[in-house]
Amino acid sequence: MLGRRLETGMSQPLIAPTLAAPWKPRDAAFRSWEPRFVSSTAELNQTYTSGGTPVRLYMAYFAPGHRGAKVVSTGNMLYNPPIWRRLREDKVVASCGGRTFQARETFIASATSALVLWNFYWVDGRCTANAYLAKFLLAKARLLGSREGSAAIVLAAAGEPVQAAVALRDFMAHLSWERIVRPSP
Repeated sequence: MLGRRLETGMSQPLIAPTLAAPWKPRDAAFRSWEPRFVSSTAELNQTYTSGGTPVRLYMAYFAPGHRGAKVVSTGNMLYNPPIWRRLREDKVVASCGGRTFQARETFIASATSALVLWNFYWVDGRCTANAYLAKFLLAKARLLGSREGSAAIVLAAAGEPVQAAVALRDFMAHLSWERIVRPSP
């Protein structure tokens, strides 16, 4: 699913960001993994593949001024704990479009598979894995009247951890930064 309009007031859905070759969209998804970000204005779920390791991109967009929407909230979940268990967590340096920032790397496993997740927040054009910094940037953006909005971004890759991390890093290197979080025109 490329994007869906949520009945929360946003007039346009998110569009899938542009990726350079060899990454291509594909229909299959990680069926048992589903993040949950409450009160998002719009969401995007798209799986991409390049070679053997698929990467799933999930974005929860929060429009500026949307009442009750919180990009950083304890109600938001990267995975469903009854199905998935967290094995470990770390920070990783991510790079996209010449910008470098920290993302949170989480290793999770279910009874049948394992995933490596990279997640971060996009607030007023800046990426961070730090929830406190994201809240500060969001407050600053609201105070200054920014119309950018914010998003929670999660990338997932299946398989052996080193192979999955290589796929996530390559995916980020091919992602077009200008189109990472934009409502469709």
